[in-house]
Amino acid sequence: MKILFVIHEADRTGAPLFILGLLEWLKREHKNIEFDILLLSRTKPDIEFSHISKVYYWNYNPANICTKILNKLYPEFHSKLIMSALKRNNYDLCYVNSAASCRVMKSLASMLACPFLLHVHELESGIKNSGSAEPFEACVPFAKHFIGVSNAVKRNLMERYRIPEDKISVIPPVSRRIANNITERIDLKKTPGLPADAFIAGICGTLSWHKGMDLLVPLLRKISENSGNGKIFFVWVGETCPQYQKILEYDLERLGLADKVRFAGKTPNALSYMAEFDILLLLSREESFSLVAAEASALGKTVLCFENVIGWTEYASHDAYIAVPYLDLDKMANTIIELSQGKRIHSGSDANSSNYAPEKVLPEIFDRIMNCVVLLQGKTTTG
Repeated sequence: MKILFVIHEADRTGAPLFILGLLEWLKREHKNIEFDILLLSRTKPDIEFSHISKVYYWNYNPANICTKILNKLYPEFHSKLIMSALKRNNYDLCYVNSAASCRVMKSLASMLACPFLLHVHELESGIKNSGSAEPFEACVPFAKHFIGVSNAVKRNLMERYRIPEDKISVIPPVSRRIANNITERIDLKKTPGLPADAFIAGICGTLSWHKGMDLLVPLLRKISENSGNGKIFFVWVGETCPQYQKILEYDLERLGLADKVRFAGKTPNALSYMAEFDILLLLSREESFSLVAAEASALGKTVLCFENVIGWTEYASHDAYIAVPYLDLDKMANTIIELSQGKRIHSGSDANSSNYAPEKVLPEIFDRIMNCVVLLQGKTTTG
């Protein structure tokens, strides 16, 4: 059996990290399965896939001058070349790893005589904000089956796109094995300006509206208005937008709170920072699952978030997180203060973490892959 995996980018974010783990597992546990990768973006990768299988690139910047000229004269030259190569490979299944990858699915469907399995990591705002809403809707008829990372994703697929319930499987992403992924310790308490008794509220993710970056300053202001909370600090780990960071830094400076926040930036070693957090703070307006929440919980950190916006809370035990009403910054500020003073008892441990352990999730994904292939073969045989 041969599978084509379509991946929108090689960034160190949820969907690419998930597919990396799945491909490594397939290569290790199912050696009879061959697979190729179609990577849609050829920007400098954070994750390397070439050690796993052959990688085709949808966007290509060739060094050969003749090919450059052809690409300039005929913008679709390279994509047609790739399509022709993929068609010759006779795949049994095309696994599209996110709604963001759907922009090429219609073209692939016209060329590849195989079923399509669409793995949806996004909720509606994620689909829209990535510019994928139109191509996603156009690709729905081509997918034989859908995998959603949470029940919230399933509901969105059924309500917005009228996808039948029996065509959707709900399978959470895989949480990495924490012990094997902390390569070095980051002692945040040694950071200049952070006292030894600092209470660190950590945030992980891209500095963006989706992740609630605009809520940080008003939240910090509410905390600062409560006397005796000088030991609460925030550390934001993740890719920053220089423009957004300057805006936040300007406001923090005006309020006299610039020393309360550290922007660690993008790092391949986020778990090392997370291990030093006292809590993980999710200001996100929407998270279809949130692997970072699962990983923080595995490290024994309490997760603080808004109610009904984090898909992970569907699976997690109640002792693993605290949820406050949506955008209620007063409640969130008070909760952070209480946690910093030890007034709330919350274990931070997730007794339900086996729900998204690799040994449970990856075989379930493999079953869906096999079901799609068997379904087509059955139709071919009987037809």
